[in-house]
Amino acid sequence: MRAWKYLLAFVIMVSLNAGADEPKPQEPNASRHGYVLCAREKNPSPVPIYEHPCKPPVGELKCGEPVEVVSRKGPYFQMRAADGSERYVGVTSVSQSKKKFVAIDLPFVPWLNVADCSAFHEKQSGTHRPIPLYHPDPEYSVEARNAKISGSVELSIAVGLDGIPHDIVVTKSLGYGLDENAVAAVQQWKFDPATEDGKPIPARITVEVSFRYYK
Repeated sequence: MRAWKYLLAFVIMVSLNAGADEPKPQEPNASRHGYVLCAREKNPSPVPIYEHPCKPPVGELKCGEPVEVVSRKGPYFQMRAADGSERYVGVTSVSQSKKKFVAIDLPFVPWLNVADCSAFHEKQSGTHRPIPLYHPDPEYSVEARNAKISGSVELSIAVGLDGIPHDIVVTKSLGYGLDENAVAAVQQWKFDPATEDGKPIPARITVEVSFRYYK
Protein backbone atom coordinates (compact mmCIF):
# COMPACT_ATOMS: atom_id res chain seq x y z
CA MET A 1 0.00 0.00 0.00
CA ARG A 2 2.83 2.34 0.91
CA ALA A 3 4.48 1.66 -2.48
CA TRP A 4 1.31 2.74 -4.28
CA LYS A 5 1.28 6.02 -2.33
CA TYR A 6 4.89 6.76 -3.34
CA LEU A 7 4.10 5.95 -6.97
CA LEU A 8 1.06 8.27 -6.97
CA ALA A 9 3.08 11.12 -5.45
CA PHE A 10 5.80 10.64 -8.09
CA VAL A 11 3.27 10.78 -10.96
CA ILE A 12 1.76 14.02 -9.59
CA MET A 13 5.20 15.66 -9.30
CA VAL A 14 6.12 14.70 -12.87
CA SER A 15 2.82 16.10 -14.17
CA LEU A 16 3.37 19.41 -12.41
CA ASN A 17 6.94 19.75 -13.67
CA ALA A 18 5.95 18.87 -17.23
CA GLY A 19 3.80 21.99 -17.48
CA ALA A 20 6.16 24.33 -15.66
CA ASP A 21 7.68 25.81 -18.83
CA GLU A 22 4.37 26.29 -20.65
CA PRO A 23 2.93 29.84 -20.74
CA LYS A 24 0.01 30.30 -18.38
CA PRO A 25 -3.41 31.48 -19.62
CA GLN A 26 -3.79 35.23 -19.29
CA GLU A 27 -6.75 37.28 -18.19
CA PRO A 28 -8.99 38.40 -21.11
CA ASN A 29 -8.56 42.15 -20.49
CA ALA A 30 -5.03 42.11 -19.10
CA SER A 31 -1.96 43.24 -21.00
CA ARG A 32 0.06 40.35 -22.42
CA HIS A 33 3.68 39.72 -21.56
CA GLY A 34 5.73 38.20 -24.34
CA TYR A 35 9.19 38.04 -25.83
CA VAL A 36 10.74 39.00 -29.14
CA LEU A 37 10.88 35.82 -31.16
CA CYS A 38 14.38 34.49 -31.79
CA ALA A 39 14.92 33.30 -35.34
CA ARG A 40 16.75 30.04 -35.94
CA GLU A 41 19.91 31.63 -37.30
CA LYS A 42 22.81 32.24 -34.93
CA ASN A 43 22.73 36.05 -35.17
CA PRO A 44 19.06 37.07 -35.62
CA SER A 45 18.36 40.56 -36.88
CA PRO A 46 16.69 43.02 -34.48
CA VAL A 47 12.93 43.52 -34.84
CA PRO A 48 11.86 47.06 -35.85
CA ILE A 49 9.27 48.95 -33.82
CA TYR A 50 7.12 51.76 -35.17
CA GLU A 51 5.32 54.86 -33.99
CA HIS A 52 3.12 54.14 -37.03
CA PRO A 53 3.57 51.37 -39.62
CA CYS A 54 3.57 53.93 -42.45
CA LYS A 55 6.49 55.80 -40.87
CA PRO A 56 10.15 54.73 -40.59
CA PRO A 57 11.06 52.60 -37.53
CA VAL A 58 11.76 54.53 -34.34
CA GLY A 59 13.71 51.76 -32.65
CA GLU A 60 14.36 48.05 -32.49
CA LEU A 61 14.07 45.10 -30.13
CA LYS A 62 16.57 42.31 -29.67
CA CYS A 63 15.96 38.58 -29.62
CA GLY A 64 14.42 37.47 -26.29
CA GLU A 65 13.66 41.01 -25.13
CA PRO A 66 10.45 41.22 -23.03
CA VAL A 67 7.44 43.02 -24.52
CA GLU A 68 4.22 44.21 -22.90
CA VAL A 69 1.42 43.91 -25.45
CA VAL A 70 -1.70 46.04 -24.94
CA SER A 71 -3.86 45.20 -27.97
CA ARG A 72 -3.84 43.95 -31.55
CA LYS A 73 -4.51 46.19 -34.54
CA GLY A 74 -4.50 44.38 -37.88
CA PRO A 75 -1.08 42.75 -38.43
CA TYR A 76 0.49 44.67 -35.51
CA PHE A 77 0.60 44.49 -31.73
CA GLN A 78 0.30 47.76 -29.87
CA MET A 79 2.95 47.65 -27.18
CA ARG A 80 3.73 49.84 -24.21
CA ALA A 81 7.17 51.41 -24.45
CA ALA A 82 9.32 52.20 -21.40
CA ASP A 83 8.31 55.89 -21.54
CA GLY A 84 4.58 54.98 -21.72
CA SER A 85 4.19 55.88 -25.40
CA GLU A 86 2.45 53.69 -27.99
CA ARG A 87 4.62 51.62 -30.29
CA TYR A 88 3.84 48.88 -32.79
CA VAL A 89 5.52 45.58 -33.66
CA GLY A 90 4.53 42.81 -36.08
CA VAL A 91 2.39 40.07 -34.50
CA THR A 92 4.68 37.30 -35.80
CA SER A 93 7.66 38.83 -34.01
CA VAL A 94 6.34 38.28 -30.47
CA SER A 95 5.75 35.00 -28.62
CA GLN A 96 4.44 34.03 -25.18
CA SER A 97 7.37 31.64 -24.78
CA LYS A 98 11.10 32.20 -25.15
CA LYS A 99 11.72 28.61 -26.22
CA LYS A 100 9.18 28.26 -29.04
CA PHE A 101 6.55 30.33 -30.84
CA VAL A 102 3.31 30.52 -28.86
CA ALA A 103 0.90 33.06 -30.32
CA ILE A 104 -0.49 35.80 -28.10
CA ASP A 105 -4.26 35.49 -28.35
CA LEU A 106 -5.87 38.92 -28.72
CA PRO A 107 -9.01 39.97 -30.65
CA PHE A 108 -8.27 41.00 -34.24
CA VAL A 109 -9.26 44.61 -34.94
CA PRO A 110 -9.11 45.72 -38.62
CA TRP A 111 -6.52 48.43 -39.07
CA LEU A 112 -4.29 50.07 -41.61
CA ASN A 113 -2.01 47.73 -43.53
CA VAL A 114 1.33 48.72 -45.04
CA ALA A 115 -0.33 48.48 -48.48
CA ASP A 116 -2.58 51.40 -47.46
CA CYS A 117 0.33 53.72 -46.63
CA SER A 118 -0.05 55.83 -49.77
CA ALA A 119 -3.57 56.71 -48.63
CA PHE A 120 -2.22 57.47 -45.14
CA HIS A 121 0.31 59.95 -46.51
CA GLU A 122 -2.37 61.57 -48.64
CA LYS A 123 -4.50 61.96 -45.54
CA GLN A 124 -1.63 63.63 -43.69
CA SER A 125 -1.50 66.24 -46.46
CA GLY A 126 -5.17 67.21 -45.92
CA THR A 127 -6.30 66.14 -49.41
CA HIS A 128 -7.05 62.48 -50.08
CA ARG A 129 -9.44 60.07 -51.74
CA PRO A 130 -11.77 57.88 -49.63
CA ILE A 131 -9.84 55.51 -47.39
CA PRO A 132 -11.42 52.14 -46.48
CA LEU A 133 -11.62 51.66 -42.71
CA TYR A 134 -13.73 48.52 -42.64
CA HIS A 135 -13.85 46.17 -45.62
CA PRO A 136 -15.11 42.63 -44.93
CA ASP A 137 -14.39 39.99 -47.56
CA PRO A 138 -17.16 38.82 -49.91
CA GLU A 139 -18.69 35.37 -49.90
CA TYR A 140 -17.58 32.93 -52.61
CA SER A 141 -20.63 31.55 -54.43
CA VAL A 142 -21.36 27.84 -54.88
CA GLU A 143 -21.62 28.33 -58.65
CA ALA A 144 -18.17 29.92 -58.84
CA ARG A 145 -16.64 27.19 -56.67
CA ASN A 146 -18.07 24.48 -58.89
CA ALA A 147 -16.64 26.28 -61.95
CA LYS A 148 -13.28 26.99 -60.16
CA ILE A 149 -13.50 30.71 -60.95
CA SER A 150 -10.88 33.25 -59.81
CA GLY A 151 -10.70 36.94 -60.67
CA SER A 152 -11.91 40.41 -59.68
CA VAL A 153 -15.19 42.27 -59.90
CA GLU A 154 -14.69 45.98 -60.58
CA LEU A 155 -17.15 48.39 -59.02
CA SER A 156 -17.71 52.12 -59.35
CA ILE A 157 -19.01 53.53 -56.05
CA ALA A 158 -19.92 56.91 -54.64
CA VAL A 159 -18.72 57.63 -51.10
CA GLY A 160 -20.66 60.29 -49.24
CA LEU A 161 -19.62 62.65 -46.48
CA ASP A 162 -20.67 59.99 -43.98
CA GLY A 163 -18.20 57.49 -45.45
CA ILE A 164 -20.95 55.10 -46.56
CA PRO A 165 -20.82 53.76 -50.15
CA HIS A 166 -23.87 54.05 -52.40
CA ASP A 167 -24.83 54.08 -56.10
CA ILE A 168 -22.73 50.95 -56.68
CA VAL A 169 -22.29 50.00 -60.35
CA VAL A 170 -20.57 46.86 -61.69
CA THR A 171 -18.06 47.95 -64.34
CA LYS A 172 -16.28 44.61 -64.76
CA SER A 173 -18.25 41.40 -64.26
CA LEU A 174 -17.25 37.85 -63.33
CA GLY A 175 -20.70 36.26 -63.22
CA TYR A 176 -21.45 33.04 -61.33
CA GLY A 177 -23.10 35.06 -58.57
CA LEU A 178 -19.84 36.85 -57.72
CA ASP A 179 -21.02 40.26 -58.95
CA GLU A 180 -23.90 40.21 -56.49
CA ASN A 181 -21.65 39.02 -53.67
CA ALA A 182 -19.15 41.79 -54.41
CA VAL A 183 -21.88 44.44 -54.28
CA ALA A 184 -23.26 42.97 -51.02
CA ALA A 185 -19.80 43.08 -49.43
CA VAL A 186 -19.02 46.66 -50.52
CA GLN A 187 -22.37 47.84 -49.17
CA GLN A 188 -20.99 46.98 -45.72
CA TRP A 189 -17.73 48.88 -46.20
CA LYS A 190 -17.01 52.05 -44.22
CA PHE A 191 -14.70 54.82 -45.45
CA ASP A 192 -12.93 57.85 -44.17
CA PRO A 193 -14.48 60.24 -46.71
CA ALA A 194 -12.39 62.10 -49.25
CA THR A 195 -11.11 65.50 -48.22
CA GLU A 196 -9.92 68.57 -50.03
CA ASP A 197 -7.82 71.05 -48.06
CA GLY A 198 -8.92 69.25 -44.91
CA LYS A 199 -12.68 69.42 -45.64
CA PRO A 200 -14.79 66.27 -46.35
CA ILE A 201 -16.17 66.02 -49.88
CA PRO A 202 -18.22 63.38 -51.76
CA ALA A 203 -16.25 61.33 -54.27
CA ARG A 204 -16.66 58.52 -56.77
CA ILE A 205 -13.99 55.83 -56.87
CA THR A 206 -13.35 52.45 -58.47
CA VAL A 207 -12.65 49.41 -56.30
CA GLU A 208 -11.78 45.82 -57.12
CA VAL A 209 -13.19 42.91 -55.14
CA SER A 210 -11.05 39.80 -55.59
CA PHE A 211 -12.14 36.18 -55.53
CA ARG A 212 -9.74 33.24 -55.41
CA TYR A 213 -10.60 29.60 -55.90
CA TYR A 214 -9.19 27.23 -53.31
CA LYS A 215 -9.70 23.47 -53.21
